[in-house]
Amino acid sequence: MLGAYGAIAITLGSVLAGCTPVVEGPGPASSPQSSAVFSSSKQAAAAAKAVYEKYLRIGEVVSESGGNDVDRFAPFLTKSALDAERKGAEELRRSKVRTFGMTELRKFQLQRADLKSGRVEAYACIDLSDVKVEDEDGKDVTPASRPSLQTLKPTFVWSGGHLLLEENGTWSGSSIC
Repeated sequence: MLGAYGAIAITLGSVLAGCTPVVEGPGPASSPQSSAVFSSSKQAAAAAKAVYEKYLRIGEVVSESGGNDVDRFAPFLTKSALDAERKGAEELRRSKVRTFGMTELRKFQLQRADLKSGRVEAYACIDLSDVKVEDEDGKDVTPASRPSLQTLKPTFVWSGGHLLLEENGTWSGSSIC
């Protein structure tokens, strides 16, 4: 939950759907002298958005299962982020709840990209209006106070030839939604 579990699965933190293969990054820029991971901010943003969308889909599957098979996230997360998702999944299992519905990525906006290191920071507007939380008896227990639209601040790092989600923090500033 990478720090956002209070909204019950605001990615298993934002409300977590199908496991897909590892997304290979674009690799070094074409210039032999260049050691940059990305050739442009646009390329960095596109790679980060692709990883984030896969993260959301996997999160839906994990959350719909009540927190099972959380290691599906492993190809897309840093170790610390995976550990946080494991804690969030354990909370889902302990609470005996699961979610149903699709988290929609409404907007993904680049905040900054370090083209050389591959570190990417962004804002993401997610729509949880179709996501319902159910208890073990199938009763809707979606918190009435949970906002439908939420702005998150995902951060990505380049590691082992792949862009990985390092953190998916909440954003308390002006909403991009």
